[in-house]
Amino acid sequence: KENVRDMMKLKCLAALMLLLTAMPASAQGRKALKTARKAKKTAVAADTVSTERRRLADGVFMEAMVQRHKGNKTATFDLLRRCTELNPQAAEAYFFLAQYYNGLKDKDKALENIKRAAALRPDNHTYIETLAQAYVSSGRYDEAIDVMEDIVKREKSRDDVLSMLAQLYMQKAEYDKAIATLDRLETIEGKSERLSYAKSSIYTQRGDKKAAVEEMKRLAEKYPNDLNYRGMYGDFLLLNGE
Repeated sequence: KENVRDMMKLKCLAALMLLLTAMPASAQGRKALKTARKAKKTAVAADTVSTERRRLADGVFMEAMVQRHKGNKTATFDLLRRCTELNPQAAEAYFFLAQYYNGLKDKDKALENIKRAAALRPDNHTYIETLAQAYVSSGRYDEAIDVMEDIVKREKSRDDVLSMLAQLYMQKAEYDKAIATLDRLETIEGKSERLSYAKSSIYTQRGDKKAAVEEMKRLAEKYPNDLNYRGMYGDFLLLNGE
């Protein structure tokens, strides 16, 4: 009988221990669930605030455009800055701010803002091309070249961008790249006096007289009935002592 009582005591004790262990776990579970629900509500609230700020920023931007149309530069400038404070991802606000900073002759600020706009909207061709122009204006030719090369990768027929690239490579005395860029341009436009003359001039500048003459010879042969091109070929022969 004593053994039976001992066994019963052990069973009761085990059951009590199990109950005591389970109770805190259940309480912790309820607490965790409560915390999770609270976090969810907080996240939803935060998203609502973000949405409200974006809407408010959109309204401020629209008012900035109204003031811009009226010619109120100071009001426009202040509203655009307020817009970026409300919504740091408002690419269009940074784009217009860049123009105002440029008008204030603050090239660093102008570049900073157009870079931000382009980074936020890399699909916007206007922002990207304006960034390239800003780099050129600041004498940062390497960055300008990188941006323009990206443009012509996406839009291979951009002859205006290729022309600018050729000029930049010339500015940096990277003659081989300048010639290669003009070749790409020639693929789009076909052989022309303008491109052949430009390539011949580059060949002459880097001391390759033979290549300069050959380029004009190819142009004359391409259009054998054009006496003007034959005359240009003759001029290059004389210029290069042939």
